[in-house]
Amino acid sequence: GALIFYIYLVAFSDGSGDASPEQIAAVLEDDTFSGMVRGDDNTLKRYFHITGLDGEYVVYTAESMMDVDELLIAKTTDPSDIDTLERAVENRLETQKKTFKGYGTDQTALLENAVIQTRGDYFFYAVSENADDWAQAFVEALR
Repeated sequence: GALIFYIYLVAFSDGSGDASPEQIAAVLEDDTFSGMVRGDDNTLKRYFHITGLDGEYVVYTAESMMDVDELLIAKTTDPSDIDTLERAVENRLETQKKTFKGYGTDQTALLENAVIQTRGDYFFYAVSENADDWAQAFVEALR
């Protein structure tokens, strides 16, 4: 995953660290998105209560209601959107933790280890056993 991503960046990056969320997600997608579905504006509204996000984003959520895997990568044009995204994913995590508390030990462990990062205009959020690898690839993409 990460090595392939690095090779992709060296081969296709112009060195400006200006990858789109689409480009970042396309590289991650290879083998780690099993059980996840690509979302859209409705997904942002339903799961994160976000509407009118300025900029580009990709969002993936779990196919099954019993899974908690999620990925959101955004490149904003309005700096206040970063705060909006941070609050939204923190609220989402709290809701999910309450939902799985007491019986979903695997899900709760993934939620406790969620990764949230910001880099300039970029926002990254992941809940997955692959979250750390995805986060590493995200950071590499922006170098």
